[in-house]
Amino acid sequence: IQVHGGIGFIESAGASQLYRDARITTIYEGTNGIQAIDLVNRKLADGGDAAFKIMEKFQLLARECLDSNFVDRDAVKEFNIARNALLDSLNWMLKVRNMNDRYAGATAFLRAFSTVLGAYYLLKAAQRSQDIERIELAHFYIYHILPEVYGDTKSACRGSQSLYSVKL
Repeated sequence: IQVHGGIGFIESAGASQLYRDARITTIYEGTNGIQAIDLVNRKLADGGDAAFKIMEKFQLLARECLDSNFVDRDAVKEFNIARNALLDSLNWMLKVRNMNDRYAGATAFLRAFSTVLGAYYLLKAAQRSQDIERIELAHFYIYHILPEVYGDTKSACRGSQSLYSVKL
């Protein structure tokens, strides 16, 4: 729509229909908030086993990247720091018993998990292909996008007290 400028909003151009068609896919399975609540409730109901298996894959890939020397060591270090922050927030989610505390941080936790997962797949692609462009893309993501995980994991573990203390 932005590329087409004003004509992108005109129905006969077709761009607005494409936008609506693409936008609806984000809510077929529920909004981000619903998906986040599902993650911290039902998806962690196994005691976090599935999430811990994913974390192990993260750690294994980081080791492989360090051994291959195709990915910058500092990028792998940043990935590991983000992974550890996510692991800490996962452990917090599993330990807290008040579901309102989990729900209050659910969206931030989902965002952090997906951001680390994005870094994982970019690193995996870079390590497997050893293509300079993929490596540069992974580095860019790790250095510029991945740091958002630190704020999200902190926010995810704050609980619900400040949320419910606001009086309107």
